[in-house]
Amino acid sequence: EREMSLAMDEEIVEESIENVEFHDLSPEFFRLSPVPREWYSEQTKSISELGQSQDRKGVPEALGDRLTKHGAGNVVVIDSIADLVGARNADLPFSDIPVLMKGLSRAAHEWGGLILVHVNNETLDDQQHGQLVDAADGTLLFEWESGGSARARTMIVQQFRGVLSRIEDENIVRFETEIGDAGFDISDVRKIR
Repeated sequence: EREMSLAMDEEIVEESIENVEFHDLSPEFFRLSPVPREWYSEQTKSISELGQSQDRKGVPEALGDRLTKHGAGNVVVIDSIADLVGARNADLPFSDIPVLMKGLSRAAHEWGGLILVHVNNETLDDQQHGQLVDAADGTLLFEWESGGSARARTMIVQQFRGVLSRIEDENIVRFETEIGDAGFDISDVRKIR
């Protein structure tokens, strides 16, 4: 909520926050890492309690459980898919991530939901990024573009399965985006800076 209020008008955040639910996979992600438990867990367990814990799920299994329980009819944002590879207890090689994404796409279609998956393309090589783009139904690329003395955040629709192939190249444009008082604004009108 705090991060949202830094990026958007407080009134928009206040009106929408009651419909937003956050799910934290920190316990599964950090369990086998050197990160101290009190940094990611609300309660520090004693040594005896740690041994009694039956919840030994890895990140992919915990993600699957949460999506199965809460995904139907909802918009789900996963930040970030690259974290699944970085999780120490994931046992998930990168080659399984595109397969997982195709499964997510199929599940979202059946559930009547939408799953948005964030990935920082700088964390991947070109081949890995290409595999993720190919596994997705649609791909939006956000970049900073410099023009004159100001920078603009732009968005490109790189892929949109079933739609983009029917649009002529000259009609595929770089959209300028902005988060303002009215929310997320997308414009295909170029501003002179």
